[in-house]
Amino acid sequence: MNANRRASDIAQALALKSNYHPRSTWKPFHSVLVASVTLLFWLIIFPQAASLVQSTLYAMDFWKWKSSNGNFFGFVQSVGLIVSIWFLAGRSHRLRKQNLQIGPARIGFLNHYILVVGSAAFMLVVSFIVRSVVPQFQLPTNSIEHASLPIWIALGALAAAVAEELIFRGFLLTSLTSANLAFWPAALLVNTAWTALHWNYPLPAMLTVWLLGVFISLALMRSGTLYTAILVHLIFNGYSALVTLIVYALVRYAM
Repeated sequence: MNANRRASDIAQALALKSNYHPRSTWKPFHSVLVASVTLLFWLIIFPQAASLVQSTLYAMDFWKWKSSNGNFFGFVQSVGLIVSIWFLAGRSHRLRKQNLQIGPARIGFLNHYILVVGSAAFMLVVSFIVRSVVPQFQLPTNSIEHASLPIWIALGALAAAVAEELIFRGFLLTSLTSANLAFWPAALLVNTAWTALHWNYPLPAMLTVWLLGVFISLALMRSGTLYTAILVHLIFNGYSALVTLIVYALVRYAM
């Protein structure tokens, strides 16, 4: 009986039935415009300002800035995106949750657990295969001088997952699908834009990112809440950060 129930739970978790019911108050054009300006500021303007600050602090030999600044600024960048899109999404807490598709999962806890773990596990396998097979998809092993560096790598990876989900599959996707655009055309469009954000990755890595976006979208459609998308993304980024930290630790030990 228990085995049959577990099999039934797994089948329900992996079913393609949609529980995604968006009700954004944003029109697609306005949401794309706001998201574009927000990304432009934090991804283009902010790094330029940060570079100026970096050069000043480096000249002052402040806080071993030479090796930790890039990862620290990446963390600040992600936090800035999170705060910006959270307050831009709506004037009240209720509107923000509505426009970002944030709410309780519309499937049971066990089904939700199976969905999250299954999606994340599949993508971890894909990522492992890509890292093992493709020579150019290797993690950097240089510029390892200070213990503060791994902290910002880990925090940056986790904060980036939350920021990217809020702005792409939260703010943008909710707006597009609320305007009667079918889920998968909208999700693939948003996913392509999100993948383009990683333009400096090697091609195999970009393919991994695109596949991750498809599975995150599937998890979002099945659960009906952005929390699931964030969880899957956090698990994947957490794995990537852990691999990076291990590589850095091994290289530091060898030095």
